[in-house]
Amino acid sequence: MYGIIHKALKDMVIRDFGEQKWADIVSHSGIEHDVYISMQTYGDDTTYKLIGSSSEILGAPVEDCLRLFGKYWITEAAPKAYSDVLRATGDELIEFIGNVNALHDRITSTFPKYIPPEFYLDKLGSDLYRVTYVSTRKGLAPFVEGLLLGLGTRFSNDVVIVDKIQVPTDNGEEWKFDIKFH
Repeated sequence: MYGIIHKALKDMVIRDFGEQKWADIVSHSGIEHDVYISMQTYGDDTTYKLIGSSSEILGAPVEDCLRLFGKYWITEAAPKAYSDVLRATGDELIEFIGNVNALHDRITSTFPKYIPPEFYLDKLGSDLYRVTYVSTRKGLAPFVEGLLLGLGTRFSNDVVIVDKIQVPTDNGEEWKFDIKFH
């Protein structure tokens, strides 16, 4: 993962819990450094260690930490780093979700080793949609839940995840999220 992710996690923890909690998380993780360069790649193990340590230090399940970070990423961090790209992705929730792969295509040129997840959108009913998430990484589905809920905030919609289904796969993970919004 790129350093921009770690920097955003650090910013969120400091904002919501204070600098001492972040210092405790870094110490607990065993990671020797606390400075992340946005465009530099770091092993996925760094990300997983930071999230796991966040869970331990904050006393919350890993899934809750990932959901919180997903919301933060799409409502706070990404708009600061990618405001123009986000605006070009869509003016309303469903349009935006339907264009996320194109957004990832645009930023892939900035991050040469970036292998983005893929998202597919299907309409199931008048106000029911299925978002399929496919990734080479495992364990980040709660982050995606946070993203979906955060997109509701971004577009002033009340997003409800009414069902989530994990699809067996040999590599990475695939999830289907059925969402309703108002």
